[in-house]
Amino acid sequence: ARKLKMKEKQKKRKAYSSKLTQEALMDSSTFKRFLTSIDNILENLEDVDFTTMDDDEIPQELLLGKHQLNELGSESAKIKAMGISSRIPSDKLVKLLNILEKNIQDGSKITTMMNHELDAEDEERLRRDLIMERVTKSADACLTALNIMTSARMPKAVYIEDVIERVLQYTKFHLQNTLYPQYDAVYRLDPHGGGLLSSRAKRAKCSTHKQRVIVMLYNKVCYIVSNISELLEIQLLTDTTILQVSSMGITPFFVENVSELQLCAIKLVTAVFSRYEKHRQLILEEIFTSLARLPTSKRSLRNFRLNSSDRDGEPMYIQMVTALVLQLIQCVVHLPFDKDTLDEYDSKVDQDLLITNSYETAMRTAQNFLSVFLKKCGSKQGEEDYRPLFENFVQDLLSTVNKPEWPAAELLLSLLSRLLVHQFSNKQTEMALRVASLDYLGTVAARLRKDGVTSKMDQRSIDRILQETPGNDETQQLQKALLDYLEENAETDASLVFARKFYIAQWFRDATTEAEKSIRNQNQKDEDSSDGPHHAKDVESTGEIMQRAEKRKKFLRNIIKTTPAQFTTLKMNSDTVDYEDSCLIVRYLASMRPFAQSFDIYLTQILRVLGESAIAVRTKAMKCLSEVVAVDPSILARSDMQRGVHGRLMDNSTSVREAAVELLGRFVLSRPQLTEQYYDMLIERILDTGISVRKRVIKILRDICLEQPTFSKITEMCVRMIRRVNDEEGIKKLVNETFQKLWLTPTPAHDKETMTRKILNITDVVAACKDTGYDWFEQLLQNLFKSEEDASYKPAQKACVQLVDNLVEHILKYEESLAENKGVNSTRLVACITTLYLFSKIRAQLMVKHAMTMQPYLTTKCNTVNDFMVICNVAKILELVVPLMEHPSETFLATIEEDLMKLIIKYGMTVVQHCVSCLGAVVNKVTHNYKFVWACFNRFY
Repeated sequence: ARKLKMKEKQKKRKAYSSKLTQEALMDSSTFKRFLTSIDNILENLEDVDFTTMDDDEIPQELLLGKHQLNELGSESAKIKAMGISSRIPSDKLVKLLNILEKNIQDGSKITTMMNHELDAEDEERLRRDLIMERVTKSADACLTALNIMTSARMPKAVYIEDVIERVLQYTKFHLQNTLYPQYDAVYRLDPHGGGLLSSRAKRAKCSTHKQRVIVMLYNKVCYIVSNISELLEIQLLTDTTILQVSSMGITPFFVENVSELQLCAIKLVTAVFSRYEKHRQLILEEIFTSLARLPTSKRSLRNFRLNSSDRDGEPMYIQMVTALVLQLIQCVVHLPFDKDTLDEYDSKVDQDLLITNSYETAMRTAQNFLSVFLKKCGSKQGEEDYRPLFENFVQDLLSTVNKPEWPAAELLLSLLSRLLVHQFSNKQTEMALRVASLDYLGTVAARLRKDGVTSKMDQRSIDRILQETPGNDETQQLQKALLDYLEENAETDASLVFARKFYIAQWFRDATTEAEKSIRNQNQKDEDSSDGPHHAKDVESTGEIMQRAEKRKKFLRNIIKTTPAQFTTLKMNSDTVDYEDSCLIVRYLASMRPFAQSFDIYLTQILRVLGESAIAVRTKAMKCLSEVVAVDPSILARSDMQRGVHGRLMDNSTSVREAAVELLGRFVLSRPQLTEQYYDMLIERILDTGISVRKRVIKILRDICLEQPTFSKITEMCVRMIRRVNDEEGIKKLVNETFQKLWLTPTPAHDKETMTRKILNITDVVAACKDTGYDWFEQLLQNLFKSEEDASYKPAQKACVQLVDNLVEHILKYEESLAENKGVNSTRLVACITTLYLFSKIRAQLMVKHAMTMQPYLTTKCNTVNDFMVICNVAKILELVVPLMEHPSETFLATIEEDLMKLIIKYGMTVVQHCVSCLGAVVNKVTHNYKFVWACFNRFY
């Protein structure tokens, strides 16, 4: 909306100036009306002698009427826009300004707060209306005076110090006493004495309804503030005045709900900061002393709307105070040929020096701001905790970095990162600050990495811009395109003028430092080596670097010299670069600067403090690495990362080990190819003494099993997890849940592949556990069946039925392959049968329908240990299952009896034991065929 207004204004201005000459304008009714008004006022007051008047007294006859002042205000604005105020005789204007001063004074100290002691509310309201009328009249007087002073080509005589002082006095008073209390409850005094409420409580309670007269006054004050900033650009003011201006300009940033005023104040404070070097420190200090009053509620935190939008297309906002600080740093830069810089810089060298010094001043300002702000982030100072404020500030910098209108964001971030490294590496720094610094650096490093990953630059757009820009030096063409974009849009957004100067100075300094560096390297080489031929190449390259730097500097010098008027003719076709393109150019150019390439340095610094003695520092460092890896898992492939993480897995602090395990888990899951590499480190920690660490490991192993089912070590992982089934309650529960998810959830009927994978996984694990016993499996099944006893839907039971049926199918397939001698692994067969036995042991019912299928295995030829295992397990299964069969056929039972008897007679102890046990179950519970047993045993013994 602001930009549209500006465009409208410009259109009007152009319309005025193009159609009418100044003489014609002076004939217009507005101008004549304004002159007549002035003449009338002066005529009425001809006899008043201003010289004898006391400062404090205000003769009533000097006070103008409400409508009279309102008209003066609006007409003076029109005449200013027409650019003909300077045609009014200056003696008349000076007299008028003196009269206006008294009109401003009339309302400049009246408090508008309601006085609740008065009984009659109507009387109070009447009094209030009268007061508001006087205050509004004074506002119109201020506007009229400022409109006159800020018009083009005015004589020096109109800049009357007393009038300016009075305008400031009025504005400051009513901001503090009338507007802030109305817009932000923190600034209200409690009418019934009771002191100030706490700020948060107040802000929560306040109502947002405003009277119309207050809103009108607010808008007028916004205009007054913008006009004061225009005045600053025209006229140098005294130090005392500037002190007033700057302290008034800072106050709105710490008040809620006054965004329009804050936008005007940004213009005002940057105007002071840019022109008055002596006042810079004071302005920064004023910001610092107020920081604690910054709004903290989410609703009113960020009100400055950026041009760009986030991923979802939502507009992005930053805090007003961040916008202010960025613009303050940008406005420090001055270039030769600016109207503000003095003409004494004649020679080229002096001009070059001016540019680099000016940029270095901006750097110092930024450094100063950051170091003071960061120092406040140590331990809490009384009530105030600056850390959330600093965090918000860093987030804002990350939102604005590499956006064309905020070149200072990149500078601030690179200075900040250096500062943070210094803070957390220094063991003398207090702990709270060290941890906070690490935290912020982690955020910055993660962002740098993300940009590095995502900005595999949109090379196509860059190429397009290059094609459309004349020239053959890529960097120069892009710089030109960006500067043209800023120049063009500076009409609608004046702050871009500063941004443009900032870029020019930054690039100029970059070229200078590049040249200096190459000379230094050259001298170094000259000292190091005096031997010949390979040397010539380097010399040449130094020469080339110097030449290129000189060429770039020359190009920038020409741009600086070109005045805006010439610019329009030189400008390339303005449609080449839109906002998106300009962001891209900024990113592309920034990627050549040190900050974009400093990720490695920051990562190394974070890795360095992993060996610190302070637990808090190590834990935070681990979390920072975690943030970075979340953005780009490939970082973990670096050997220094592996060493760092591995070392922390053995840390003596549980929280550090847990952070390390969590970091590993993140990556291993996002980069399956890294699982192998980190597997050993991870699996060791399942025996960690810290419960939280063991839990974290089991969760990661579970996720690997589910997401990377083809990973080679899955069996070992399952065995390791199973061994924790008797751990403390939380872990026991986790293990049960894990295997329920892995094995005992029903599989869709059509998904044969998953089913086969489950079968292979379970049988592998069973095979691997043959020496340690199977209690865990039984426990697992028992726990699950128990938890489902009363449920109507029984997923685990359903899954078991599926598993048993599929295991039997598998056994038959193996049998066929063995018969055809395809050399199938018979261990797998044993494992399948063992698994069936384990199921039968807990829920024999599952195997009833398969008993007939199992019986032939009793006739297996016994040649190997595995064959004996098959026989024993089949015997154990039949022992449990046969008694549960309903009406088994006679022949089936007779065959079983015979087979078992043969085995008992033929083989040794292991087989005998299980077969006798099975025969006992069949004979005693089912056939009662005791004769057969007698006959055989008699023969045998």
